[in-house]
Amino acid sequence: MARNPLIVKLWGVLESEDPNSVNAQIAKILIKNRRNMEHTSSTYLAKLCNVSKPSISRFSRILGYENFFDFRVDLKRYVPNRGRRFTAMIEGASDNLFDNYTDYIYKNLSFLNDADFRQSVQELVADMRTYATIYFMGNMQSGNTAMEMEYQLCSVKPDIIALNGYSRQKELLHNLKPDVLYVIFSVSGDYLKIYFREDEKLEKAKGSKIWMITSEPTAQKTVELDGLINTKTGHEGEDTTISQEITANLITTLYFRQLYDKNVK
Repeated sequence: MARNPLIVKLWGVLESEDPNSVNAQIAKILIKNRRNMEHTSSTYLAKLCNVSKPSISRFSRILGYENFFDFRVDLKRYVPNRGRRFTAMIEGASDNLFDNYTDYIYKNLSFLNDADFRQSVQELVADMRTYATIYFMGNMQSGNTAMEMEYQLCSVKPDIIALNGYSRQKELLHNLKPDVLYVIFSVSGDYLKIYFREDEKLEKAKGSKIWMITSEPTAQKTVELDGLINTKTGHEGEDTTISQEITANLITTLYFRQLYDKNVK
């Protein structure tokens, strides 16, 4: 199942709204009580957030939903199921958890031998050398990976910017700049669905390119994307980004290697 983007949208409200506003109050309470909400009806949510039912309806539209019922569908899937991958390793496993964990890590590294994966990584590194300005983007843990890429590369490529806040990323995606490379980290592969409604379309800028790095096995390259790197390792536990971190480190290493080779020659 794709990662639920609702939490990203809720954090986006906290970033963009006045802390004392009704919308910020609703977002704050939903985040705080996400593990113990008894119902998802508008009546229950209004009481929980100490606001009116129309305020809940307006809030759902602010998040980008057509109506409250669409918002409610995501809300029902909102309670996170943490620790699932760890439980799966324990159930039916041998007594030696060191071996089980080692097997798990090896499984997550097998994508490194995939020919399509290697070819895609080489193509992205080539684009990174071509473009003067690069944006790395991502939400939550994927956003941390984007920030790390900026940190590692900014000394040799000054015009690298990493974004991991909802509001700033939404503003950028709706106003793409020409001749810029955009690299998106998205474990679930649903990144663009968070920032664009079904009736909205991403408008590409002249000369720009968009790459996505994901671990969702079913993710495919869409018309919005110029390139896709897919480790196909899945995202068990909803919070693992190990394959993305490994991919980011590989891309950084290849980029530095090509710079080294160029300088040596």
